[in-house]
Amino acid sequence: MIDQANTVALQMGNEISSPFHSRENTQIIFVNDEFHLGGVEVLEEKVAVHLLSTGYNVTFAFHESSTFLPTLDRSVFFTHSGLHDLLKRCSELPSTKASRIVLASFAPYASLASLCILDQLKKTFKGEIALFHWIPHSRAFFFSQNPVWLAMMRKTFFLLHPPNCYFMNDVARDCHEAHWNVDLKSYPVLRIVGRKPTRLKDQYSKQDILRIVSVGRLVPFKAYNVHAPRIVRRLLELGIESKWDIWGHGPDEVKIVSEVIENRVDNHVNLRGTLDHQLFDQTVIKYDLFVGMGTAALEAAKAGVPTILAIDEGADRCYGFLCTAPKDGVGDRVDGHDDQALIDVIAEFSQLSERERATLGADCQVAAVARESEISQFASAMLKSQAEVRRNEVPLLLILGLYLYVAWKLFRQLWRRK
Repeated sequence: MIDQANTVALQMGNEISSPFHSRENTQIIFVNDEFHLGGVEVLEEKVAVHLLSTGYNVTFAFHESSTFLPTLDRSVFFTHSGLHDLLKRCSELPSTKASRIVLASFAPYASLASLCILDQLKKTFKGEIALFHWIPHSRAFFFSQNPVWLAMMRKTFFLLHPPNCYFMNDVARDCHEAHWNVDLKSYPVLRIVGRKPTRLKDQYSKQDILRIVSVGRLVPFKAYNVHAPRIVRRLLELGIESKWDIWGHGPDEVKIVSEVIENRVDNHVNLRGTLDHQLFDQTVIKYDLFVGMGTAALEAAKAGVPTILAIDEGADRCYGFLCTAPKDGVGDRVDGHDDQALIDVIAEFSQLSERERATLGADCQVAAVARESEISQFASAMLKSQAEVRRNEVPLLLILGLYLYVAWKLFRQLWRRK
């Protein structure tokens, strides 16, 4: 199945400019709300750097409170104070040279914003406008608990032009298909962009302490971070001396600290803060074991680190190692496949010999490569997005729902402050 899905990207070849639009006249606008430099944002950055290096015009639109991208010149940034401001000023987005625009979105909220921007731009912009959307999560369009948002997201999804709308893997597409009970086989798959590791793990010898690491945003669906202190406490009780370093920031940080204190593992579980992506490989190869999902799990595995694939909102459950995980998931929940207790997999790993650990690291490398696309394939898909047909304005219900969602977010923020 992985090979079949990769064929979609491989058939695209290298990116090419339209014969009617040169590279300098083609502008790719990455549409974002808040920008937290998680795995998806790192992917956007990789693609943007590639496009800029090949002569394309790139603009990043994101909230003024977001973290700036470290490897991009600030001249490509278009900051806004929220959706209302972005829509009000979206006529400023096109460059003076642009005759073709691709609005690229990598999150449901951003895809909805892109539809609204398209509706505004087509009133004044005389060139060609295309939309590109990438779905980076197996439950992306029905992830929220807010019923208004769920209805709007379903409406948004089916407003997106199928050839321009990509799932990140077969698991994500199958999940949406099953949830909505519709046939989505016509939607293409475009995998996470890989990169060559800068460092490879070459030491697998057993130490007195089992060294575990996780890297990524500390958010609810990555629940393994919150459960790490409990797991380490149990490992210590089993006589397995262990240390778990957690790199990242996010809303679950307070919960993790609370669990560390409650389980009395402050000398064994450490919150290490944000890890510079440039230092990722040289950092993770120092550990025996990586626990995580998404881009971070793939990059750790490609560096040769034995990698356990955690499950989206899976608490202390996992699918074992990346090389044995079902289908082509990278942390997605796969219906019909049994999961395992994370502590059991870690405990079994602790007993492996040096040779067995090295073999496992090599198997994880192979599995990671099979779950990735080349950056040129990803860029090509974006550039070949089909122009949007001039249609009626985005339904009023859609825009109303978006503002209701924004109001709901503000209400939640105010409620949490009480």
